[in-house]
Amino acid sequence: MKSISRYLLGLLLVGCTACEQDGVRKLQGEWLLHSDYEAPDLLIFRSDGSYLVYNDLDFQGIESNAAANIRFDNDMATALTEVGIWSYNDQEKLITLKRRKFLLENSEFNQAYGKGEPLNFKVKKLSGKELVICTNEDKQYCDTYLKNFSPSKEHESAFYKEVSQEYSGLGDRTFTLDLSGYETSLRLTSSFCAGPVELILENKKHQEVLTTNLKAVQKKQGMVVPLLGVTQLTIRVSAEDQYQKWQFQVEIR
Repeated sequence: MKSISRYLLGLLLVGCTACEQDGVRKLQGEWLLHSDYEAPDLLIFRSDGSYLVYNDLDFQGIESNAAANIRFDNDMATALTEVGIWSYNDQEKLITLKRRKFLLENSEFNQAYGKGEPLNFKVKKLSGKELVICTNEDKQYCDTYLKNFSPSKEHESAFYKEVSQEYSGLGDRTFTLDLSGYETSLRLTSSFCAGPVELILENKKHQEVLTTNLKAVQKKQGMVVPLLGVTQLTIRVSAEDQYQKWQFQVEIR
């Protein structure tokens, strides 16, 4: 788990290679392989230029690589099998995956598409809900991915989302965010605090994600922490008195 977290946090430093093009906004988000297969691959293209590949079936056979296992706080389980950097050329209709890191040496995804570097997909169709990609490895074949789709997910909050939310107030407060569990990092930035304030972040099972003290600050101070398998994030603000002012920002991807 720690090795995954370190690599994912490192991806944040490479800059946004994908977001320079307008057409790429359609690609950002969660895509599920449209297939009768028991456990189809799930792709996430993020706005920071990184991508993630998940597969529930791969969770069953990775005892030798437990670092790829992710257990959700709602008792689901999956495997994060691959991460890397993605880009999209709108003129050539080409998705490129590079700096590929295989968290599972033999996954459903890399067995289907190979381990080439870079890995290129020709985009045959791209809409708000459907993505058809084709590869020329050995012989051309195409797959269809559906955005924010799963028979088991009934609410929009169950799908991958990127959050940028500012919180401010007085005294003790509690906030709750619904997530998909596929988000991997949380950036906490304190922009104002009149005195000592304790922040406690917990998942759905009331397990600690982060506990930190915000001291009196006049300029922004931040930290980034890993966030794996969290479907519900509770943020508790504990201040010394009810009139104490505070302000902070939470960014999740």
